[in-house]
Amino acid sequence: MMADLGGFAKGWAVQGRGDILRRAGLSNFVISAGTSTVMAAGAPPGEDGWPTELEDYGASQLELDSLMLSNESVSVSANYRNTRSGPGGITIRHIMNPRTFEPVQQVRRVVVVGPRADDGEALSTALLIQGSSEGVFSMATRPEIKVHFDFPPEG
Repeated sequence: MMADLGGFAKGWAVQGRGDILRRAGLSNFVISAGTSTVMAAGAPPGEDGWPTELEDYGASQLELDSLMLSNESVSVSANYRNTRSGPGGITIRHIMNPRTFEPVQQVRRVVVVGPRADDGEALSTALLIQGSSEGVFSMATRPEIKVHFDFPPEG
């Protein structure tokens, strides 16, 4: 097993760049680090926010495919990429639960929208592993953060 801190590092880098732009006096900008982390400040002229599309992963995608961001960030953690075929044709996903040493299967994607890209990136993966908003990590004390879970289709 290998620990990959790339997701959190990406959120940390996006947050840091956004802080630099704000200190430089910019109030309307978007920083995109690919399909999993986007930070937006302000909005384009005449708009309420920056339109942001989320990666389409096929027929099993649920209702959340785009967002309007203003002074917030979105982070996505998903386990539909980087899969391997396992014994008996099962699909082995790349995100592992460190408590069980098993691949995460019960959640397909977690989308976290909140004020900080670094928090969102860390929380999206933790919540994907946890499988809900409550457990080891509780979102009850973080009302400024919105979480959306996509579960695999039944059957």
